[in-house]
Amino acid sequence: MIELQNKYEKKEPAGLWATLYNYLQQKFVIAVANVVDDKGLKEAEQGQQGILENHYYYIMDMRDYPKDNLKLVRLRNPWGS
Repeated sequence: MIELQNKYEKKEPAGLWATLYNYLQQKFVIAVANVVDDKGLKEAEQGQQGILENHYYYIMDMRDYPKDNLKLVRLRNPWGS
C-alpha cells in the first residue's frame, strides 16, 4: 500500500505518479481509498471533490498534461452502477 499523503504534508511522494502509471499500463488493478482516521464507516461523508471518505475506488485511467501542470485520475466506485 502506498500512502499518497500524510497528515502533515500534502505533496506527492517522489515517483508515485510514474509508479502508478507504469502499473496501470501493465494492466494491474489499482485500488485507492480516501481514508479519514477519525470517522467510522457509518459517519463517512462526501468530500469537497465528491469522493466518499473511508471508501475504496479503483483507478481506470491517468492523464498528464505538463503544459498545464495538470494530472488527472479517473476513478470508479466499485459499488456504483
